[in-house]
Amino acid sequence: MKYLYFLLCFLFSYGCTSVVNEDSQIKGTPADSDWKCIPKDNLEETESFTTGEDGKIYDAAGNEFLHRGVNMPVAYYLDESVNAIPAVADAGFNSVRLVWCADNLERAGRCTEKDMHSLQYLDSYLSALAGNKLVAVLNLQNATGSDDVNYLNLMVEYLTRDDVKCVLNNHRENLQINIANEWYGTWVDEVDEKGGYGGNTWFDGYIDALDKLRGAGLKHQFIIDTCGWGQDPRCMLEFGDQLLAHDAELLIEGDSDDAKLLVSGDSLPKVHSNIVFSAHVYDTLGDPDPEEAHVYDTLGDPDPEEKGDGGKIYLDSMYEKLKETKLPFIVGEFASTHYGNKVDWLKVIEEKDNYGLIAWSWFGNSYDLEQLDIIKKMPSTDMAKVQSFSDDGGEPPAPEYSEFGGNLINEIFHYES
Repeated sequence: MKYLYFLLCFLFSYGCTSVVNEDSQIKGTPADSDWKCIPKDNLEETESFTTGEDGKIYDAAGNEFLHRGVNMPVAYYLDESVNAIPAVADAGFNSVRLVWCADNLERAGRCTEKDMHSLQYLDSYLSALAGNKLVAVLNLQNATGSDDVNYLNLMVEYLTRDDVKCVLNNHRENLQINIANEWYGTWVDEVDEKGGYGGNTWFDGYIDALDKLRGAGLKHQFIIDTCGWGQDPRCMLEFGDQLLAHDAELLIEGDSDDAKLLVSGDSLPKVHSNIVFSAHVYDTLGDPDPEEAHVYDTLGDPDPEEKGDGGKIYLDSMYEKLKETKLPFIVGEFASTHYGNKVDWLKVIEEKDNYGLIAWSWFGNSYDLEQLDIIKKMPSTDMAKVQSFSDDGGEPPAPEYSEFGGNLINEIFHYES
């Protein structure tokens, strides 16, 4: 029952602190005419997640935080994603990376009009996660795999819009923002359609994005996916320190107090930035046979004459370099297979005490990727069934886990190193 209250608040009133039209429906996107985000009091005193010089992530209270999370297809399956929240918390996870579609960029197969929902829903979903003690990672899905810097700029425009900022700021204590899922599909040693090398264009794009985000007053912790559809770690390894230094300058220019962690004795260092980098571990970066991996262990400007040469970067060497550089890092997506190809996902589990991880995904994958689903059946959207659990004083039954889901939960929460 401890989670059901928050769930029912979301389902029947879109958040217990909001007043909405009684005729509003949970399915589809409701009109926003009866709802407006009202900024919370004392927002200037609200802390955010932070990163330390040791590369670790700290929550708003100053405690070290390691993600044990799942991805949730909120934009595509809104009702089911609402009903899934208690089960995610009961399974032991501490965070949810929610797939969300900004309303200013339609792309077939990524984000269409039906996948774009009101800020009222976003606000309520973030409240429901917080009520169930789940950290929220807002992930904008529209620009996935694109090399177009205009798409990244549109994600930034959405995040810095006044009505969106209000929601983001109201939830700052429990919210991290993944600016653009897998933006920039080109690999470091490849030339994009405009003649630029992947790493340089990725870097320039995020420098500009950070200028605008911090300039708009957003003090959140931002997560940046590396290039190559999130599977080429060389972008973050080569340019990460420069992005961290740039963000630190922006924070200090804005307010020097925001460039520091909460200090408790000698336990927490000063922060030099508030960025976390992310890689997605599938059958390229996570290829169990490194001789077949597609990512090359060469940093610096690539030589087009030597494209494809050099030792391979795969998970072992990626983690070694992360520990050398102390870059703040999480695995934002991973699974045990990908289109039938094996993924070295247990390496991600082995590093769980050093780096957070967020599995893809709770449910909702297409038939050719259904092995990535953590549960076998989507959560119910039957409102009568949900109400009956409340009337009986009970909770919805635990989900049936897939082979990957069962192994994942066992390895994360019962793994003995």
